[in-house]
Amino acid sequence: MTRAAAPLSRSLARRFAAIAALIFALNALGVGIYYGTDRRVLVEEAANGEAERMEDALAGDVLPPDAPVRALYADHSNAYGFALVGRGGQVLDAINTDLIPSGALQLYADDSITQVDRHNDLLSVAGREFAEREDGLRMVFVMADDPTRLVWRAYFDQLYEHVWLLIFPLAILMIGAGAVLIRRSLRPLAEASTWPRDLRPRLSTALAADRTASS
Repeated sequence: MTRAAAPLSRSLARRFAAIAALIFALNALGVGIYYGTDRRVLVEEAANGEAERMEDALAGDVLPPDAPVRALYADHSNAYGFALVGRGGQVLDAINTDLIPSGALQLYADDSITQVDRHNDLLSVAGREFAEREDGLRMVFVMADDPTRLVWRAYFDQLYEHVWLLIFPLAILMIGAGAVLIRRSLRPLAEASTWPRDLRPRLSTALAADRTASS
């Protein structure tokens, strides 16, 4: 590529990269606003995360006494609670049951979540049936407060999943593809710009030959 075409190529590539970066930023902003303004969705994602941790910790239909997942509820008795409920409605295990409304144990639907006004505080109650099991065991998760920032963690998890894992690679791909297309598009211009330089020596040689012949 010639000196004239190279600056043009770099300029177009920078502009293309700026457009891709703008698209990335707008998408990231849109995802951030969507999840940042809908706390119910974030609470639901936090409940999903706790249900997955609980399912991984189960030994059959029993949660071992030394399971690390118990620490969240033992350390924050005024903030989080859970109950493991069998298909027949029997409570197999529970921590901080005083936080769990009596009607919450009947949340049989998968991925159900509700928010209850309790003592002027908003209590989030979620019911999760463990998808990998066939015995109908489910978990009721309640959150009266969030001292460990489960909701914030769910927020950043969504940003990572929807922005960094999806949009960011697409933006990099767009920049790379744009750079290749720009170089290919400018190649004819670069080749055309070399024609005058190629013709100049030939023209000078021809003129010199004519002068020699005429003399």
